Amino acid sequence: MKPLTIAIALSLVLMIGVKALAQPDILPPLGYATVNEWYTQYHVYDFSTQSVQTITYPERPDAVYYGSADDAETIMLKSPYDESVRFELVRKPEVGDADQHSHTYDLYRLKADGMQELVLENVNSYVTVDYWSPNGRFLYVVSDIQSNGGGVLAQYELETGEVNPLQDRMWGIAACQRQTVWCILRQISPGEGKQQPITLYLFNRNDGSLQELGTSTLIFTATRWLGDGSDFLYTLATDDEHYNIHHHDAQTGSDDLLGTVSTQYDVGLSWSPDERWLLVQTRGEEFDKTRSYVLQVFDLQKTRQEPLLVTDDYRASLSQSGADSQRWLDNNTLLFASGGREITLNTITLPEGNVREVVRFDRDVYFFDHDWSPDGKWIALSSDKYSTTSHTLYLMEVSTGTVQTFQLPVSDDSEVCIGWFSQAKYESGQANLCDMSLGEG
Repeated sequence: MKPLTIAIALSLVLMIGVKALAQPDILPPLGYATVNEWYTQYHVYDFSTQSVQTITYPERPDAVYYGSADDAETIMLKSPYDESVRFELVRKPEVGDADQHSHTYDLYRLKADGMQELVLENVNSYVTVDYWSPNGRFLYVVSDIQSNGGGVLAQYELETGEVNPLQDRMWGIAACQRQTVWCILRQISPGEGKQQPITLYLFNRNDGSLQELGTSTLIFTATRWLGDGSDFLYTLATDDEHYNIHHHDAQTGSDDLLGTVSTQYDVGLSWSPDERWLLVQTRGEEFDKTRSYVLQVFDLQKTRQEPLLVTDDYRASLSQSGADSQRWLDNNTLLFASGGREITLNTITLPEGNVREVVRFDRDVYFFDHDWSPDGKWIALSSDKYSTTSHTLYLMEVSTGTVQTFQLPVSDDSEVCIGWFSQAKYESGQANLCDMSLGEG
């Protein structure tokens, strides 16, 4: 990768058309760029001086995408706990259906003299730090991959060289609680579409034990670790329309049923900063027509409860960006978006459940991108080019709902990406203003 050359040009002060913002704490500079120009340059607006800094670069480095090494003929593996323990994945020749064999490798252990010793054939090349046991005893691999992605989870003991098949139809090692031995694994059963049952297991990487948590009748499941401890949440479909939400402690083995939600699809889980209030996002019955979600809340200090309905008109996407459309203002107050063509920002206060409308935008205003200020007190939103207010920046103070608008000085008619980054990141050329998939900018 060639080093990035940055040429920085400070423009003349551009008056945006509004008075300087009068908030007590001046907002940090906001980056913006149109979709047509962001690959060569972007701009940084300074709210305190109302000046614009343009950052250009004659050459942008090629992106390196995850999985780009999957086609390598050989892949080297090294234990994160002992650099002398090394393996090599050697790609198998393609036979028959190329798609079926394109990611199949044989696993060899490298001896001290560099010679190869075959460990296991037909394994998946995807091996991360999670596949090594924290105690340094084992390496885990998935072999005999099937068309649905499932395979045999095998344990290789480094000291004895013994290979121990643990469970078949496994999707590999994922959902691990870093710095611990625990992971939550999925096992897939035969079926079609969403009618493919999934069994969840709690996996101990230090001894290879698998504790079955339960089976979901649908392929959709959700698993999330709470903080850095041993507590996690998981969901299981009990039929085609209902999911149970469980709270499990890997250390003690306790398992509590929080409650049940109605949905035919996946369940989104998030929580308050103090990990008391669990937000559950599901598709509503009219989702295909409205694209609105149902947002409910559970109290993680209780069990077997009826959820509190926040809204059945939740907008998971405030704009076309992947940035969050909700924000916890404190441990008990959530700001969230609702509405179809007419977007509303509201707050709900828990445990009372009081909902207050903060601001309502005109039904002909659509947003292309948005971002939160670093302190979470402001939202910046750029209007879509099809909006009645094209190239308008909306700046809303969260606590009051006060909205200020002004026109961005852009040079073309394409949509505008925005994002708050540090000055160092702006000048490094790494402010991903239009990388919508990252949820930033």
